[in-house]
Amino acid sequence: MRFENYKINGLVKYHFSLDTCYNPGNFHTILNMKLNAAIAFSVLAVVAFAVVALAAPAAPVTPSTTFAYTSLTPNPASKAENIFARGGTNDCSDSTFDNQTSESSPLVTDCLKIVSNIAGGGTWIVKPYAQHRLVQFGTCAFGVQTGLEGSWHAIKVGNADISDLINASIDKFQWYGKVGAKGDMPCQKVTTGNQRVRWGIYHT
Repeated sequence: MRFENYKINGLVKYHFSLDTCYNPGNFHTILNMKLNAAIAFSVLAVVAFAVVALAAPAAPVTPSTTFAYTSLTPNPASKAENIFARGGTNDCSDSTFDNQTSESSPLVTDCLKIVSNIAGGGTWIVKPYAQHRLVQFGTCAFGVQTGLEGSWHAIKVGNADISDLINASIDKFQWYGKVGAKGDMPCQKVTTGNQRVRWGIYHT
């Protein structure tokens, strides 16, 4: 900006010149300076935020009290040729075990309650050609199916058979507090000899 004075007809005139403001070169220079200052301020703000974020203590991690179930248990299934020897006095012999555990299986606690409920003894006489639910508690049931080989004979299943099968299934297949299993075993006929029986632990 320039300040000038001059005389016209004996009068002093004052004149302000704004050449600098209207000079295109100066205008672009000022604009570039402002843009550079804005960019520098933005960079400093980002750096300051990053420093504060890194210095802040991490929030504590609260463990989840729920489980994310998948459709099937990750435990492997026992093949039919895998025989699991059971102890105690019973009416049936060694059994196969096949894993059936999933998110819809009964609760382990309910199945263990069956074991305690029948601990006093007992024998079940099971008629052929049908699936029979022998015991249940809460979500857990134990049943057998007879007549698999065309036999019309009734069979016997003892309380020790049921308890051993439930306990062994829990040891082998429990998953997130649930268990499911099935298998085949020979059981005594009411008359003489043995007959193959299919058993299962399933949801009521």
